[in-house]
Amino acid sequence: MLIDRENFFQEAFKLIGRPWQRGTVTSITFREFLQYVIKESKRGLDTMNCHWRPIHTICQPCTTEYKYIMKLETIEEDFAFLREELAIREMNVTLKMNVNKKGESRTSDDYFKGLPVDLLAGIRRLYKYDFTLFNYVIPDYLENLG
Repeated sequence: MLIDRENFFQEAFKLIGRPWQRGTVTSITFREFLQYVIKESKRGLDTMNCHWRPIHTICQPCTTEYKYIMKLETIEEDFAFLREELAIREMNVTLKMNVNKKGESRTSDDYFKGLPVDLLAGIRRLYKYDFTLFNYVIPDYLENLG
């Protein structure tokens, strides 16, 4: 599903309570994006945009027996395992990493630092099953939240 930029901003601004005008150059902060995601999730997980919808609602790991689960964070190791496991001689995969225009490197800690506890708790609740099912380490800033 491709996201229509203008429709996304119109919907996001409406949900976060910020004025929006058609044809204007628009951006939202990371904090506003998280607020939008939480408000969108309250309408129903099945109707959320698939790009930020909790993965467990899309691939249903509890009802489907997957033989392999790969993660972008370990993609090189996962591909090496698959090559060995499936006896694949050659695998041509090109990964494109997103880099911001200023060439800065930021970690998730940098993005989440200073966000309100209630917003972090909402994100933790929304993605709690994904953290558990896919064996992600819960970052310290989310660990002890409700």
